[in-house]
Amino acid sequence: MESIKDDHSSKCRIVYICRNPLDRFTSLWQFINTVRPAQEFKQSSTSPEDGLEMFCRDIEEGGPFWDHVLEYGKMSCERPEKVLFLKYEYLKEDIITHVKRVADFLGLPFSEEEEKQLTRDD
Repeated sequence: MESIKDDHSSKCRIVYICRNPLDRFTSLWQFINTVRPAQEFKQSSTSPEDGLEMFCRDIEEGGPFWDHVLEYGKMSCERPEKVLFLKYEYLKEDIITHVKRVADFLGLPFSEEEEKQLTRDD
């Protein structure tokens, strides 16, 4: 994040998609306890209660959830030309609108023909 804050000449752009915290936790917990073998962590499975406690205290592999989300949310307000902040649940509800938003943000807007094709396939 520091490079985006400090380097105003960078053409780098970030599309940040956050997820509902409960869904994020559920996904992470299931991944850790079913997809990835417990021996990979050299520990036994974590109960949902213990996992939730750790998540709420920001103890997880990916680092502090809230700090991360809030930092990108703040950055998207301060530098909207550099960071587009989207919510996964909204994206799922209206994929076409959000795909067009991402394309516009990246400087690659849809042509009229592409937009017609996009809505026709809906």
